[in-house]
Amino acid sequence: AIVPPQAVEMCNNWFLKILSIRELLPRVYVELSLMRTYRYVAKKFRIDSMREVVERLAMQVRGVADPLVAAHARWYVCLRAKEVLSHDGEHWGESMVVCAEDTLQLIANLPPAAYECKGLSRSAYVLLFMPSLQWLVDTIARHSHRDVAEQFLERVLKMMESTPSLCHSSIAQILTSAFDAPLVVERVHRFTTLIANAELTMTFDVPRLNVVASLCHALAEMPAPLPYSKHDKMALVNHLWEIVNADRGNLEGFLVAARGLLRLLAVHASAGQVRVLIGAIIARIDETSVSPVGEEAGSHPGPHVDLPSLCQDLLLTLVTHVPGSTIFAMWAQILPLVHHVSASDRDAFVRRLLKAAPHTSRFATTVLDLCRQLHDRLDDDTPADVVAATSASLCRAVRNCFSADDVEAQLRFLGDCRHGLAQLDTVKVTTCEEALRLVRHIHDPAPGKKVKRTAAKACFAFCHVTAPGINDAPLRLQTCANAAAVAFHLGHVGQAEALLMYAIGGLKDLLPLEKRRDGTVRNNDAAITRIATTLLSLSAAAPAHAKYGPLYGMLAVIDWANDFAWGASSEGPWRVSCAALRLAGKVAKGRLPYGFHKCPKPSTLRDDENFAGALATLVLNASNAVSREINTSGHAVLAATESTLTLYRADPRTGRLLQRCLKLLMSGGCPGESNDITFQRHKIVVLSAAREALGGDDGLNAIVDGDDIPPLQLNQPAAAADDEGDAS
Repeated sequence: AIVPPQAVEMCNNWFLKILSIRELLPRVYVELSLMRTYRYVAKKFRIDSMREVVERLAMQVRGVADPLVAAHARWYVCLRAKEVLSHDGEHWGESMVVCAEDTLQLIANLPPAAYECKGLSRSAYVLLFMPSLQWLVDTIARHSHRDVAEQFLERVLKMMESTPSLCHSSIAQILTSAFDAPLVVERVHRFTTLIANAELTMTFDVPRLNVVASLCHALAEMPAPLPYSKHDKMALVNHLWEIVNADRGNLEGFLVAARGLLRLLAVHASAGQVRVLIGAIIARIDETSVSPVGEEAGSHPGPHVDLPSLCQDLLLTLVTHVPGSTIFAMWAQILPLVHHVSASDRDAFVRRLLKAAPHTSRFATTVLDLCRQLHDRLDDDTPADVVAATSASLCRAVRNCFSADDVEAQLRFLGDCRHGLAQLDTVKVTTCEEALRLVRHIHDPAPGKKVKRTAAKACFAFCHVTAPGINDAPLRLQTCANAAAVAFHLGHVGQAEALLMYAIGGLKDLLPLEKRRDGTVRNNDAAITRIATTLLSLSAAAPAHAKYGPLYGMLAVIDWANDFAWGASSEGPWRVSCAALRLAGKVAKGRLPYGFHKCPKPSTLRDDENFAGALATLVLNASNAVSREINTSGHAVLAATESTLTLYRADPRTGRLLQRCLKLLMSGGCPGESNDITFQRHKIVVLSAAREALGGDDGLNAIVDGDDIPPLQLNQPAAAADDEGDAS
């Protein structure tokens, strides 16, 4: 960019005034704060690269006498260098090598007077250097070329090995956490030697067990296998374990290091070694006296340790890096560790573990134990979102334990889930769904094997016993209807009829408005309508009952719908009645699009007097119900018209209802018709269908204006439709 001459002259004056400052530290800090403006005078000062300015200022900081002040001045050099050099390329961190090595030399050659005058020990004073050193080393590791970073790491390790005052656990921690895992792994034996020999400072310094943890995490980040032989790898693990286990009085440091070692073994060792380490961790916890969190130090024998948080970290490491099957296999051994975790963290761990559960019935008992831990914590005060999340986790866990190999064992597991997780209706519904899933597998045997119908009946019996325990009435009846549909489809007519009759009998227990546990009111109108139409569809294809005759289910549902206390603005009455009329039309024509195994098709029952009488009763009751509702809703008129069009060609006795509906549609007298665009569009479609079904406008007008339409009467056989009329 073109720099105005005025800006160049102004910056030139600034930097000349800065150079006139006699004190070193103020001059360096002012120049650092204005470093970005060097681009205005770069040409005048013959500066080819800002790296020259950064390196010059880093060398000037060497003139600061106070070691700690000099270290933090280098830190500020690093911060400013990041702003002016980061856009020049990714390897700008090489300029910080001089600053980092100067800081290390200061730490190595600290005179006692530097910290004694401040009333600090050497370790406490060295700790003050660590933030600046951490920033410098991170900058070199992340923003330098790999060769430069590797050479710097090698020089620092040699300095630490040759200078006892630099053999500091804080410095080792910085190196292991800053550099890439491959660079650390190549020098892992040198790091372990330094860690073993590092000075142990009790108050301010980073414990060397934290350094072990950092080193283990670096090893775990390496892709398997490690670049060592099996013997060398085990020797390294044993050496790390000796360092971890050496300090018997530091439980917190032990658990931090054990977490890193656990991750290392999970990635690069066998499940048996993981099991051994977990056993050692639990044994160490049991033998150490730990003061609870919140107690004052010294009020309880043993160190002050936040054991729940540390155990939670161990469990998260397990569930993150160990396969789910391995965790479930050693669950009995892990359980004591879980008991040390707080209740909320335990629930989170159990949910995560259930999510990672293997899809097998091998660990069904363990899965059920985990589910009970979540289930038993639910009560009336549990928030609804927590209940929903817990319910979803438990249902998913039950589904994952499915196995069709042993029907008896699977039903036993589902029964245990029903009993042990009894607070949640969704779990009971899931057990019924799994039982029906098991039935489908039974009816799909391997080639050469027979269907075990007795086992299938046991599954349906399980559903029949479980469904009454579901507290939510709509959910209970929907579950029974689903089970009945599967039973009809697979030819278990007796079990299907029992389930269907139970569902129909339970309709009287439904409430249009239901008060929930949290005080809110739920409108069940849509659910009740859906259940009623489902039962109508099942009953339409069900065979005649030995006691109640044909179409017993449809008649019972219509009788219930006529007596049910629907809500004031409910659409349920006309929706259920119109669904019954549509199904009656298809049954009368013998064109029901579905059927069940071992159930006679309705087309074979046309000449059956009982069937004709039941159909006439059904049509009469449904038509009367629709007639009462068409004055309340325009959509009811449309649905009634569509339903009676389906039925009219097979049973002209519904003509009066069809005539009334068509008159309302053609006169524009339907309730709410004028303001509903959707209704108007649907009305056009329905009238077009009516013209087509009735032979054009003449047929439509004949129905609307006719006076000789026969009324609906009981026990009057329907007129058989000829082939020509049926085709129309």
